[in-house]
Amino acid sequence: MSLLSSVAPNWVGLAGAAMLTVAGAALIAIRPADKAAQNEAAMKCYQALMIKGKDNTVSDDQLVAAIEDALQGAIHQVESLRNVAYNDVALEFNRPDVLITLSATEKALSIFA
Repeated sequence: MSLLSSVAPNWVGLAGAAMLTVAGAALIAIRPADKAAQNEAAMKCYQALMIKGKDNTVSDDQLVAAIEDALQGAIHQVESLRNVAYNDVALEFNRPDVLITLSATEKALSIFA
């Protein structure tokens, strides 16, 4: 720490420690491994729905009911990232004409996403 204090102001070290503390707390609160497992299960459910949708023996009403069941059991989505992700995909496909106007919070999240 003494090397850092001779080169940079004291607030730099304190700011770094605060950022690491916030990042550690977020990691504990978000639990990315749990979310990954939930997303994997949801992906399998939606893949099964895609297969059902391609099957000509399933009626539209049965397919709608299956989709509603899948949505009922779906994990809680991070709504604040939906528009950010949409804009990201739109830019990947070179479609800036379909971008959604982001709120201030979404703009801040897009910096980190």
